[in-house]
Amino acid sequence: MTRVAVIGAGVAGMAAAWALRRRGSSVIVFEKRPVVGGNAKTHRWGTNGYSVETGLSVLAWPKPLFRNYTRLLAELEVPTQPSGPLRYFVRCGDDVWAPGLATPCWERFAPELGRWERLVSWVRYVNHRFDDTEPSLYRVSPKNPLVYLPLRRLARRFGIGDAFWNQVVVPVH
Repeated sequence: MTRVAVIGAGVAGMAAAWALRRRGSSVIVFEKRPVVGGNAKTHRWGTNGYSVETGLSVLAWPKPLFRNYTRLLAELEVPTQPSGPLRYFVRCGDDVWAPGLATPCWERFAPELGRWERLVSWVRYVNHRFDDTEPSLYRVSPKNPLVYLPLRRLARRFGIGDAFWNQVVVPVH
């Protein structure tokens, strides 16, 4: 029996372990965090006496980019359904902002949201210059300099601060 170590207990690591085990390998999964799930986080929010849980990184995924994840869900017979347009909200202390709402939170983050949109546009442009085929998370050109630059560092270079990163980018993405 082949022995395999999988590093990381996120969705990809656990799916790899499951597929390897199914094919007869002896698998051990290593995870540095105290829980499995990787970036498939549940965020718990409390506002005005209500509790809300979100887990967007699992609930919303662009199927063309997450083909293997979609296949895994089908193989495990996990039902899915279209959720319509992606909706999200951002909590700022006691205030909540969602697209289309003009609130103090929106006023606070509007400049950085503009910077974030410029960053996303620039990343798309650079990615297209290095690979103009169909978008994919599985095919990355080693010639693309963005492969070697952490998104957080790039966000800082675009003027995106810690508050926006921690309150908007991390929970939503």
